[in-house]
Formats: sequence, structure tokens, C-alpha cells
Amino acid sequence: MVKNIIYGDYSIPYVGSKRGIATALMKEMLKYKPNATIFIDLFGGGGAMSFKALCYDFKKVIYNELDTQVYKAMNYVIECVNGEHKSKYGIFPENFYRGINRDEWEKLNINNPADWLLKTINSFGTNINKGYLYSHEIEQNKIDLENYCINPTEENYHKLELIFQDNENLKMIKLSQTPTERRLFMKILSKTSKKNYLQNLQSLESLQRLERLQRLQRLQRFNNSYECIDLSKYNDDEVIIYCDIPYNTPSTKKLYVGEFDYEEFYEWAIKNDKAIFISEYNMPACFTKIFEIKKTSLLGNHKIITECLFCNKKIDKAGQLSLF
Repeated sequence: MVKNIIYGDYSIPYVGSKRGIATALMKEMLKYKPNATIFIDLFGGGGAMSFKALCYDFKKVIYNELDTQVYKAMNYVIECVNGEHKSKYGIFPENFYRGINRDEWEKLNINNPADWLLKTINSFGTNINKGYLYSHEIEQNKIDLENYCINPTEENYHKLELIFQDNENLKMIKLSQTPTERRLFMKILSKTSKKNYLQNLQSLESLQRLERLQRLQRLQRFNNSYECIDLSKYNDDEVIIYCDIPYNTPSTKKLYVGEFDYEEFYEWAIKNDKAIFISEYNMPACFTKIFEIKKTSLLGNHKIITECLFCNKKIDKAGQLSLF
């Protein structure tokens, strides 16, 4: 059985990311497929489950994503991790680490993977369609905060004093030696001051952590529809096939590009001779719910929701398909 030998949660910014529950989902699927050495992520998105599979030391991990912009962004991030776009501030180009204003955000070209990623990081809820991350009232404060992380001058520090007035933790940030350390103190400042300046810093920090993941060469990447990935070459007991489909609710369907044919997917999954694990809120009665977990919604409303894991077959935890 594969083991979790690298701890941490990894993902590129993506609406509906499973980063927060990836470990729980992986542990549950391994209960049913204890001998699996291959992980296939047919709706890869931000890569949370593919990266988690790398943490678990699967011999082969396949990431597939139909959305070409997301797919290209994933390739770009891996290029950054491999040192192809490194700057003095980290694995990403310099403009990722400084604050960008609303006008700069508007001009970013989403057909360019670097611009798409930067625009997503600086979008509300990491969703470009929801607009720029911050309101006009706090936009400049946000930019000042980010600029101090990479350029800790006295002038920029004075701007922080105006933002975090009388916060006793403010002086601690002067002791920080690196941009990463200063971002950690920004978290403390934001929490103790109850000011929400964190999202894009957290997204960038999550991307930076991918540098720790040394197994990215095992990640095979495809830009296809789910049914185009050949599953026939694998034995059922050696592979975990996972589908994080667009959730079939009015509030979630509109977050994704294009229309998703649910009936076609259901038919494909039921006819498949291998066990297919599917994340959703609800599924038709012909699918078996095997797990559920509560989490906070990522849609910005802080609502507690129940994520479920389904299977297209009745399956025992020993990994055997059941006839009943």
C-alpha cells in the first residue's frame, strides 16, 4: 500500500479545489483500493488530488484537465517549480510578488498562462469572473502590504503603520529577513487587526510550497475530455480513478467553463468496468455513497457544506466489487 511520505496540501488557485480535504479523500479511496499504484485524476482542475497522489508516492499519477487555460497554467507552474521563471523573490517572476492594482489586473491577458495565474490569484474567490480581489476602499492598502513584503523600506513601513494602527505585532515584522517571513507576519497582523488582506498572499504561498514537492516529473499531464483517457490498459486493483466533476447545482455550475453533460457522464461511469470514485453533493441512486465530510464553502459565504464521495459500483473496503 502506498504511504503518505510528504505532508502538506498543494494546488494551483482553482474554484472548487479539494486541497482542504484531499488527504481525507485519498485515505478513503485507499481503503477500497489498498494495492493501487496508479492514480488517475480525470477532472484535474487545480491539481489538489494529483499533488496529493504524488505525496502518497504513487508510481504513476495522471492529471487530465479539459479547460485549456487551467491546463496551461498547470504546465507554467511546473516550469516555475523547475526554476525556469525564477526571480530574486522566489520561484515566480517578480510581478507575482508585488501588489497589482485594478487597472493592471484588467489588462492581464488570460490567454497567457502566467497572466491567467496572476489574474486568478488577484481575483475574488480565485474566480476571474467575480472581478478584482479588493474593493476600491482597501485596494491601495493591499498593494502597500504586498510591496513591503518584497521592499521593506522605512517609507513602506510607515504605510503599514497607517494600516495597522496600534497593533503590537507590527514591530515584529521588522525582524523578518525574507519576503516569506514577512508574509507570515502579515497573516498575524491581518488576523489580529481583523483586516482581510490574506487571500492572494495565501494563494501565492500555496504555490510556493510546490517547490517542496520533488516528484513532479511523475505527473503525466493531458488536456482532454475525461472519456478520451484510455482506462482499458489498467487492472482495476492497481488503479484509483477519481472524478471531481462540476457539481450539479445552480450556484456551482455557473463557475465552470462550458456546459457539462451529466447524463452522458453518468452513463459512461455506470458502463465502465472499473471502479470510478466521484466527488459531488448528490448523485443518482445507481451510484453508491461511500464517504462524506463537512467543510467550509470556498464560494465566499462561509457556509458549512457536506462533500460526498460516490462510486459507480458497490465496492467493499477490501477492494472487491460487490454483486449485491
